[in-house]
Amino acid sequence: MNRINIFNLDIGYNEKKYVNECLKSGWLSFEGKYVKKFESEFEKLIGDGFALTTSNGTTALELTLSTLGVTYGDEVIISDFSFAAPINAIISVGAKPVIVDISKSSWCIDTNKILKSITKKTKAILMVHTYGIIANIEEIKKISKKKKLFLIEDCAESLGAKYKSKLYGLSGDCSTYSFFPNKTITTGEGGMIIFKRKNHFEKARILRNQGRKKNNKNFFHIMPGYNARMSNINAAIGYAQLKKIKQYLIKRKKLFSLYDFYLKKSELFEMIPVPKNTENSYWLYTLKIKNFTKSKRDKLIVKLLQDGVETRPAFYPLSEMKAYKKYIHKKYYISNQISSSILSLPTSLDLKKNKVKKISNLLIKHTKKLNKGLKYK
Repeated sequence: MNRINIFNLDIGYNEKKYVNECLKSGWLSFEGKYVKKFESEFEKLIGDGFALTTSNGTTALELTLSTLGVTYGDEVIISDFSFAAPINAIISVGAKPVIVDISKSSWCIDTNKILKSITKKTKAILMVHTYGIIANIEEIKKISKKKKLFLIEDCAESLGAKYKSKLYGLSGDCSTYSFFPNKTITTGEGGMIIFKRKNHFEKARILRNQGRKKNNKNFFHIMPGYNARMSNINAAIGYAQLKKIKQYLIKRKKLFSLYDFYLKKSELFEMIPVPKNTENSYWLYTLKIKNFTKSKRDKLIVKLLQDGVETRPAFYPLSEMKAYKKYIHKKYYISNQISSSILSLPTSLDLKKNKVKKISNLLIKHTKKLNKGLKYK
């Protein structure tokens, strides 16, 4: 009862109302009205491009790669430090993931290492804005333009982030989003793609629907495709959530500020990077613990959980996983160093000031004890 979870859902009146409307109407599939409503409102939020809902964030990436013609023999450059969805999507379309290290100052893909990894087979750069940190977008755009590469942005964690004081959303050829329950807004399961060009959007819409063109013969397929559609029910939840996103972002920013107030006084931690001209999305409050090994970090997670506080370790580097061994040909020093000492704290919208203070005090207490080498059974 007293456990503080890493994240709690906020499902309100409108979410339930719109879902009930779907059930009463009988339109549960992607043909229902809320799919188009959600896509239209998302386009307005981003302020650019053409929005297309998908069944989840990973299918959004797969659909994007297929739309841009990424296939067997092609290479796609990605970061070693992120969730595995990007590498899985690349492998699923038959392409080869080329994994590069991250920058210590941003926790995002290192632009210098991108340049060194480009070959004649490189087709695209898939850039993840990890933990809501906007990567070095201007430099990466220059690289992609000069080398004539597609630039795909994984914005699963960066919805609500800002660049040069404006909401960030689409700088490359397309951006993908995830609406998993712990994201800024949720549809339960679901994703979104924003395409810069309409012809890419039109192709993706056909691919998403088993290769069928709208208003064509119902069972006539004009290309091999997927079923990557979002249901009307999921879109109804997303549409209701989108109406609250400004309120969500204000609350998240205040929550981050509270944590900063209690934790910046300590010299035990490094705060999440904030590159020049950017503002974080305030997705998940994450920090780096100075002079910590992975084993110490994992002990800290256990101790905090025993005190009723759920925390989360960082993403494990792809280079550490046997599943991707065939794509690993070098050492990834920065991603391994950063990953081993990162911790994410509870970031629920309903988290009160006294709880934030409690979490912060417990974090400081246990970190100090582990740094002194006290025995923890």
